[in-house]
Amino acid sequence: MFIEDLITQANYHIIFGNNSLTQFEINFLSSVSSHVINGDGLTEKQAGLALRVLTKIEKELEISIGKKSWDLNFPQYRRPFRQLFQNKIIKVFHKGVDANQTPHIAVAFAYDEKIIKKIKDFKLEKVPSRADWNHETKTWNFSLVEECISWINSNLIPLGFEADDEFKQYVADIENIEANLENLIPMLVLDDGIPKLKNTHPSVPQPKDTDVVGALYHAKKYGISITDENIDTIINGENFNLITKAVMLCPELPNVIWIDRAKHPLESFNEVVDHAKPLLFVIPGGSEYEHLSSWHQFLKSRGFSDSEMSVMFRLPNEGKGNFNIYVKENNLNNEVTENTKAVFVSVKIPKPLVKTNLKFNAIINLGYHFNTHYTMDTMLTSSHTLIFYTDTEPKQKKSWLQQR
Repeated sequence: MFIEDLITQANYHIIFGNNSLTQFEINFLSSVSSHVINGDGLTEKQAGLALRVLTKIEKELEISIGKKSWDLNFPQYRRPFRQLFQNKIIKVFHKGVDANQTPHIAVAFAYDEKIIKKIKDFKLEKVPSRADWNHETKTWNFSLVEECISWINSNLIPLGFEADDEFKQYVADIENIEANLENLIPMLVLDDGIPKLKNTHPSVPQPKDTDVVGALYHAKKYGISITDENIDTIINGENFNLITKAVMLCPELPNVIWIDRAKHPLESFNEVVDHAKPLLFVIPGGSEYEHLSSWHQFLKSRGFSDSEMSVMFRLPNEGKGNFNIYVKENNLNNEVTENTKAVFVSVKIPKPLVKTNLKFNAIINLGYHFNTHYTMDTMLTSSHTLIFYTDTEPKQKKSWLQQR
């Protein structure tokens, strides 16, 4: 009878409740049994310890099995001893053990609880699929992405891991990029006091505004939120507009900002409405007249004409405030064209607006909540600048400026 069979027999029928075994020995047999069931061979060290434990319970094994067909003095093993990795190895693979496996970084090392904990902690902090144990190759496989390369270089290389040349080249490339960010990443800079875009594609136009605020909103339209030290100093200045500052300091998509309406009047939006046209306003149900009339008058004070604004919804029944009459009397029932600067919608995006393919540079949400209508959710989450202007903080997204 093979030693592997005795281990599984002991695990299933003997070790639990056996007073002759220590807790360590019970845990050891249980662990080794699971490896045997998975088809793994024993290491030489595991085999030696297994023999000592099996000797302690050999009488119980005879009773359980019924007939002794083994000799622990001359043990027989079903599989050859498994060789542990004696070295700590990092290697890049562009093909896995099967055709469906994507390029990855394989990390191999002898069992080490501290290293395994490090990897598992990284896996919990990041996307789970970025670090997975591969039972067949006995390696931890990391996605071949910058985040994993940098983490491995910072956390495993100092522990004595040896990396192949390709991994080392990736590290060198990343370090080179980080050392030359100012010459590689698109950014807004001050050149002799004039704001200019740097490191951008030729198709991206330079700002027409000579003032920093206008140039910042121009850069934001093209997804550029990195600025040089001179502009950073201006943005962080004491008198800089708080809403513009929030817009520029929120680079991820969607850029969700909350402005507390109780603390910030409409005039706080001067720079947004001046430089982030065209704008989309989302008006919640129940306060349509109040929101439309106040924003309509504010936009007119900033130079918007009635013909440049479009209200794309009506109330089914005239309610308090005469919303429909207000739209009609102010000639806000306009088609959306390339000259449109502001569009007002309610709980969903109308099909005529979708067909225009108009791209909004900012969306001002006056109270719509996510997960109500998919067309609106899609529009909101795809915006590079989404501003909640409400009395209460939205619960589903990160908030900004709520304490200001």
